[in-house]
Amino acid sequence: MVRNMAYQVGAELGNRRVLVAVHTKDAPSEAEWNAWLAFIEALGEEVGQDLARLPNLVVTDGGAPSTAQRTAVNMLVAQGKTLPPVAVVTDSLLVRTILRGFSIFNPATKAFAPTELGKALDHLGVPASASSALAAACVRMAKSLGRVRTTELLAPD
Repeated sequence: MVRNMAYQVGAELGNRRVLVAVHTKDAPSEAEWNAWLAFIEALGEEVGQDLARLPNLVVTDGGAPSTAQRTAVNMLVAQGKTLPPVAVVTDSLLVRTILRGFSIFNPATKAFAPTELGKALDHLGVPASASSALAAACVRMAKSLGRVRTTELLAPD
């Protein structure tokens, strides 16, 4: 099976865990998205639904969740006591358009160009000292998927 998404806890910063997800140019499968939701749900339970403690860094070549997948994640996030900050790094116009819809449900969701990694991490409240480790995690996940060009462009601004 071809994978279009990879994710992990990219860094632990005190009582916060930075979640990192990398997408190819293709949408995640239902199985991949459901596994991602289960991952977030389990971590949400661990932090008492204080989702602000689970900032998300997403890097994508254009792959984005379907309408049904977006609805499912919005419902999950709505159960939280707080909203997770989300930084999506992409140069895809389609993804940036989809993010407008996400930001209605979670105003802490913002898009950044691949050359704006520093701004993306600032948005997440992640110190610059963690940027190299997070960028490296993105590159490793991209390699595991075999094809994510955006990680080659990641650069602090």
